[in-house]
Amino acid sequence: MNVRKLALIVCIFVVASVGWRVLGAGIVARTWSAQRDLGRDVGRMFGPELVQPAPVVTAGGDAEDAGAARAPDATDITCTFDHENRYRGLIWFSVFRVRFEATYTVDPTPAGRVRFEMKLPEDASIDGLVARAGDRELAVENGALVGDLDVADAPAQVVVRYVSAGQDSWRYDPRGAGLSRFRLVARTNFDAIDYPSTGLSPTTRAAPAPGGGKEAVWAYDRLLPARNGVVGIVMPSRPAAGRLAARIAEFAPVSLFFFLAVMIMIQLIRGLRLHPMNYLLIAAGFFAFHILLAYLVDHVTIHSAFWISAAVSVFLVVSYLRLVLGTKQAILIAGAAQMVYLVFFSYAFFWEGWTGLTVVVGAILTLFLIMQLTGGIDWNAHFPGLVRGRTEPARPAIDPAQA
Repeated sequence: MNVRKLALIVCIFVVASVGWRVLGAGIVARTWSAQRDLGRDVGRMFGPELVQPAPVVTAGGDAEDAGAARAPDATDITCTFDHENRYRGLIWFSVFRVRFEATYTVDPTPAGRVRFEMKLPEDASIDGLVARAGDRELAVENGALVGDLDVADAPAQVVVRYVSAGQDSWRYDPRGAGLSRFRLVARTNFDAIDYPSTGLSPTTRAAPAPGGGKEAVWAYDRLLPARNGVVGIVMPSRPAAGRLAARIAEFAPVSLFFFLAVMIMIQLIRGLRLHPMNYLLIAAGFFAFHILLAYLVDHVTIHSAFWISAAVSVFLVVSYLRLVLGTKQAILIAGAAQMVYLVFFSYAFFWEGWTGLTVVVGAILTLFLIMQLTGGIDWNAHFPGLVRGRTEPARPAIDPAQA
């Protein structure tokens, strides 16, 4: 190893890094295009994110007699969610069907009559709609349920039921009117239950539901209007294959850097005869993993594409270095290093929230390994002339008996 060879290896690393940057940008562009085109198709089939506005009650049955809008005096809702992830192109779409069942109670008022109005979710399919106040059906006008209620002597109850479908999340919006004697029960067919970041958490911790899944409950006696008063469920989603493949490709220079650093140190220690051309073909073997992954995710799941691509890349590098270093050293040195720095580091992107820590721990362990392996190396002997100036020869130790 000399300065010229090291400079050539650095050039190979820079060129490979540029290639990975271009590949990552290409994957992002393909993913964005697929999400735009396929998202419209999925939206037509399942609908958008669903928002169910809370109903409002106004005093007076006629428009000219209507008073200030308020929430019903009591609300009891049960929502049952049937969720699944649909894979199309490079994208996982989180879709669901919801069965909405609600009973609203309006207490007697001196006015004697009130107007009940409840908007249905926009741009959503509504199936099996039932909207009844006593024995009378509510009308549907401009996407809203409307009806006049007689509350002179006794409370009136409105029952609303329907089935709808949507993507990503479902929300119940009190529309800034507050919640009185409110109870909402959400039952899911999945365990990874989550809630909108701008919404309210359940008043009791989500518990296992009969038959699987989770059950969350929001219950309020009187909740004053709040800016973030939305109640809802965020559906679990799988990582988008395209975005994940792009992140892995953009991170590839880090993996190659650690691999080359370890290989150079081992070359110095064991006196391996590796030419910069060998390092160029090793980098090409690394690149094969990412470009195969980028196009394989179009046809198989991301996990299957990952392991197929990893197996191909490891085979390319190990089978090549077997001819250069021999079978034993190719497997024990290059194969082991590639499994750690290419496969393990790349797979860390599947662990949401742990990727950075995994890479940092791996980097620290690599630094420790390099420091231990190179502690006894005479760098002046391997890179003569790198540091200008005359190097004084080491003085022999003095025997205390002769002192």
